[in-house]
Amino acid sequence: MIQIGWALDGFPIYGPKGYADPLDPESGLVELSSSYRLKAGERPVPPDGPGEAYDGTFANDWEYAEGLGDLDECNGRFGVTPEFPQGTYYYVVTEAFPSIPRFWRGTPGPSVRQRGGRGETGASGGLGGGRRGDQPPPPRR
Repeated sequence: MIQIGWALDGFPIYGPKGYADPLDPESGLVELSSSYRLKAGERPVPPDGPGEAYDGTFANDWEYAEGLGDLDECNGRFGVTPEFPQGTYYYVVTEAFPSIPRFWRGTPGPSVRQRGGRGETGASGGLGGGRRGDQPPPPRR
């Protein structure tokens, strides 16, 4: 697993591989997959939408299907990592949509909001409110 950064809510970002069993570092690395799929049918017609079939052109062409892949609706999961052997919530950059997580599981710390995106290092070593070993709160959109 390779940590590639930190999200502003303090949780680490990895990509695109993780342990097959998120709690067992001996389970081997696999490419993790998102739980999003292309919607079936047609988009709303103007003025409510662009019309035509859902084809992946727009972010709204996709829907989250719990359990479809390895990751939750934030494109993350709880598990052990080389940097967090006791476990942490982490995001994953994937090959398929949404590739880069679209919203946060945690809450950015006050220093992030006060300084326009520049924050101080949080308890996890990143920015904001994530903490090592924490179970994540519900997603923030």
